[in-house]
Amino acid sequence: MCAHNYFVCNPCDQVTNQLKSIPPKRTISSRQEAERLVGLFTRNIEEAMATKTTDMKLWHRVERNFERFCRTIKKSCPQIPTQEKKADSTHVAWGTIPVQDKSTIPVQDKSTISPIITHEKVGILIKQNRGRQMEGIIPYNAFRAIIKEYQSSWERPALQCLEHVAEELLCHLNEEIKSIFGAYPSLASTVSTTTRLLHERLLTETMNCLKQIIIPMETQLPPFTWDTENFNISRSKFRVTHEKWFNENSGLLIRPADDSCEVMAMAYAYMKVSHTRFIDTVPQLIDLLFLHGLTKELRKTLVEQLGLVDPNKKVDLDTLMVEDKYLKSKRDRLLAKQECLLKSLEELERIDS
Repeated sequence: MCAHNYFVCNPCDQVTNQLKSIPPKRTISSRQEAERLVGLFTRNIEEAMATKTTDMKLWHRVERNFERFCRTIKKSCPQIPTQEKKADSTHVAWGTIPVQDKSTIPVQDKSTISPIITHEKVGILIKQNRGRQMEGIIPYNAFRAIIKEYQSSWERPALQCLEHVAEELLCHLNEEIKSIFGAYPSLASTVSTTTRLLHERLLTETMNCLKQIIIPMETQLPPFTWDTENFNISRSKFRVTHEKWFNENSGLLIRPADDSCEVMAMAYAYMKVSHTRFIDTVPQLIDLLFLHGLTKELRKTLVEQLGLVDPNKKVDLDTLMVEDKYLKSKRDRLLAKQECLLKSLEELERIDS
């Protein structure tokens, strides 16, 4: 080919590449095209939920919200003091007091357990809540009051986790609808509305399940676990660590009564069980009811709404499948330009020969 043919070939290649970015002219029936696009859309959503590590699909964006929720719940739990915490530390029995908050600790009160709970408060709770006992001398009701106070902040992170996951999913759905159905504005609008209604229904159902079952089960029922062996081992460990820590820091803190140590060891052990159970259950519920629920129902819902199963359903697919005027006009112009360039190229080749 002669060098001057380049001035025809290069524009021709550019036009061809532009045509590839535009949906080709439909050569099948409206029903067949709608079925093809719905199938492509639902497969893309299913693939986006796959836990692949090679790319950042939808699941990886969702997973970040689960991880953030787990970190939030873990931070709300009391932290057991370590042996390295010496008398000049601001770490005390129930959590960490930031250095900048030292001024908030009363000078005369060295019995601080956390910004919320103090040894004095534990003692008051024990006196006020004596009654039902667990395994002998453990003041059960005081223990329940402490657990309830720590778990009171768990509801909002769980609901926020679901809301953030729902936003990620809806954003991804809208992107896919625009990409796949963009050539047919009426069809895209119908698919978008149907998908959004399904999304809202499953979100409401999952939210209700969290509010009515999962969160109350953890925060309103009496503390309970079948894993008593692990619980008792953890409680014994925390009790020994507590006593050793107080002995080493006796110059800083007034050593609490035995009942206080028992209550704290009990609370540490149960919070370990409870928060682990909670950070497992909430993401699993969201995954099962909301994410898997949507991928399971999406294709069936769209097929029924568009009348692709029942030909007798009154859905005017020909109207829905009217092509976007701008895309159609752009494709026609590019096809005409391509035809002109190809004819010019043929003429140049004929002259060169």
